[in-house]
Amino acid sequence: MVATYGMLGATEYALTLEKGRRDRWEEDGVASRLVVQALADAAAEAAAAEAATEATDHHGAAAAAAGPGAAFHWTADARSARPSQSEATAAAAAGSRDERVAGGGGGGGETERRGLEAVDVLGAVLHPPGDVLTVSRRPITDALQWLTSGEGDLVEMTDGVPTALGVIPCQSPLLVLPGSFNPLHDGHRGMLAAAARLRPGATAYFELSISNADKGTLPLEEVCRRAAQFAAPGVGDGGGTGAVGGLDMRGFTAGTQSQLEPEPESAAEEAQSAQSPKGQPQLVLTRAPLYVVKASLMPGATFVVGYDTAIRLVMPKYYGGESGMMRAFGEIRDAGCSFIVAGRAGVPQPKADAVPREDSEGEEERFLTLEDVDIPLLLQDLFEPMPDFRLDVSSTELRAAVAAAAAAAADSGGGGEGGEGGGGSNA
Repeated sequence: MVATYGMLGATEYALTLEKGRRDRWEEDGVASRLVVQALADAAAEAAAAEAATEATDHHGAAAAAAGPGAAFHWTADARSARPSQSEATAAAAAGSRDERVAGGGGGGGETERRGLEAVDVLGAVLHPPGDVLTVSRRPITDALQWLTSGEGDLVEMTDGVPTALGVIPCQSPLLVLPGSFNPLHDGHRGMLAAAARLRPGATAYFELSISNADKGTLPLEEVCRRAAQFAAPGVGDGGGTGAVGGLDMRGFTAGTQSQLEPEPESAAEEAQSAQSPKGQPQLVLTRAPLYVVKASLMPGATFVVGYDTAIRLVMPKYYGGESGMMRAFGEIRDAGCSFIVAGRAGVPQPKADAVPREDSEGEEERFLTLEDVDIPLLLQDLFEPMPDFRLDVSSTELRAAVAAAAAAAADSGGGGEGGEGGGGSNA
């Protein structure tokens, strides 16, 4: 059995060879051809989807109605009325596979109807009915639905477009700032930019986990709303790329797209969005609420966290005790991961071995850093302070401002909306 996996879904090839027809060497040769055939099919399908997307982008063309397939691109003026060019391509590709299977493995050199000329490297060496090839396909019609349903655990997005599933296709070291991003603000951007100066050559990502150990999984519409913040300004503007509120609609079904339609912005939201710089780092969405799980999905990553997160990271109660915490950090270490910790203004928490002081009550607020976190000696090499960075931004205060603006607009007959959850420049 051989399987390929990509943005359009998974395809499985199961081949049963007639017993006694070939020797071991010949059987290995057929198996090798099966691998090459699977790769050729995947390349042809990807090329067809890309060509169809480009054709739609440049000419605003939509394909004729097609059966179920991967909705990889929808035009802005017809996203609820007709399938995309690549959806039709995916359906045609699936249909051509069915023809090859029905024909006994492609004997006779049938040509598949795809955007890229098909290569049949397997049909000539199969002999039906003794040899049986079965090809099955499981399309992914919406990347975020796939994630929120629990079928997948990671989606990479670049400028609002789903670009990878299941793994981050990046060869350079990863620099990852996890957060709830409700909303995304300059504290998050500043933290990641400051951390990038400590990791030159690393590829920067924001990470939004849709699952929370205490609050459960975010609903699809909320995931869509938060993901929409990371689309680069101007993506899809003009040219018929099907952008909604700055989010390129490739990779989303019509139902998800309707949830991404932006509400009229309040004054506070307009001021917020006006601060968004171009060229933002990429976004990765996961179902990993715990850092030990994040480490398994993003090995070698440096995680950028705030003071409050660092405090919680080394609290044994979250691991079922000291031994559980050390085991979890052992896995994080084995995955090659580490942490950069940014500070924030606040009142320090007493360390576990601190001697109580009579004047400790009413201690004044100051800027708290990694030095104020009680890191166990055996874990200290995994943590690094972020020097020379301070940007006092609070997600809670931003949400309160948006809610107040929304309430004022509602009183005057307007509209707006706020949000829930998140953290300040602590991400």
